[in-house]
Amino acid sequence: INLTWNSVSVSSIASLIVIFFALFFLYVERISKSKINFYISNTISLGYALPGAVIALSLMIIFRDSLLVGTFGLLFFAYVIRFLAVGKSPIQSSLEKQPETIDDTGKNLGLGPLSLLQKVHLPINKFALISAFIVAFIDILKELPITLILRPFNFDTLATQTYEFAIEEMLSLSSIYSLIIIVLGSLMLLILKNYIDKQIDVSKS
Repeated sequence: INLTWNSVSVSSIASLIVIFFALFFLYVERISKSKINFYISNTISLGYALPGAVIALSLMIIFRDSLLVGTFGLLFFAYVIRFLAVGKSPIQSSLEKQPETIDDTGKNLGLGPLSLLQKVHLPINKFALISAFIVAFIDILKELPITLILRPFNFDTLATQTYEFAIEEMLSLSSIYSLIIIVLGSLMLLILKNYIDKQIDVSKS
């Protein structure tokens, strides 16, 4: 139960942080229309192409003389680098479907960038945000190298416990934690499918 709680809480918090930064970069890129922001947004998404162990060890080297090593702050930072592209993809697809006239109309009504985001884009792109959260959650839930290397002392998750039993060839015990990961991931996928079905029904109506 404790390991499941650790996994779910860390995955939930990290997914929310990933979505926040993904939405921030995409929205700034949309309202500014600057090529610099475009390049920045695409550059920071390259972390998904790097192995988790490479990201974790790189951060360990960069911050070896700081107090961040062995903290949740560095762990979440690594998750953002690794999975920003995962959270960004559904949100970007949804934003690209919204015509720029929506922004122009909001500006003509006196809405600033933050008000436009809060009152227009967040409600319209609610489904994309939920999808991004679920996809990022599942990826982070099963992420092993980053969690194993950067986790705080005496903090374990389902993934790390699965690994520790597996390397000791205690496969029967390892399979229990693997099964819980599969069940949690399947539940999140069922929730995602439910939202997709609702979205299809709304579009048909």
